[in-house]
Amino acid sequence: MPPRNGKKIAAGLRRSRVIQLKVAGATEARIAEIEGVSPSQVFKDVKRYLKDLAARDEGAANEVRVLQMERYSRLLTSWWAKAIGGDVEAAGIALRILTRMDVISGIVPDKPLVNLVDASQSVNIAAQEHRNLLITPEVAAEAAKALLESGIDVRRLMLPPGGSGSVNGAQEGDG
Repeated sequence: MPPRNGKKIAAGLRRSRVIQLKVAGATEARIAEIEGVSPSQVFKDVKRYLKDLAARDEGAANEVRVLQMERYSRLLTSWWAKAIGGDVEAAGIALRILTRMDVISGIVPDKPLVNLVDASQSVNIAAQEHRNLLITPEVAAEAAKALLESGIDVRRLMLPPGGSGSVNGAQEGDG
């Protein structure tokens, strides 16, 4: 076992030197020349170092994520009854808390699910057809309440086309 540990230690030390040179601005070819390894080995060393760094950071991020989710859950619990009861301000607060929870848990996608140009054109057409189209906070609260009471899994509404379910949350055969 000692020779294998020696190789691991030597590789770890080389990766440290490679990263120091990379941070200093050296090219992979120059680092390879200095270290006496191939440029592809330098690339692998950098990739491994960054992967290890991300794994360490992910652990800390998960701890913060769990703490934040607990805090948001307690906040949501305190506003939920009022929000469901029709309190417009409480409904807005509850929806903002839910949005934060979705972001933290990774439910919110990195890329928009809606093409904003197409959506904007659709809204403009709808607005031209229905000049008095106005959504007040009260209407939004009622819609949110009805949606929550319907039992529809709201997260299903955010699925991209081709995902399980459809954008409007209906499954085949839902009628």
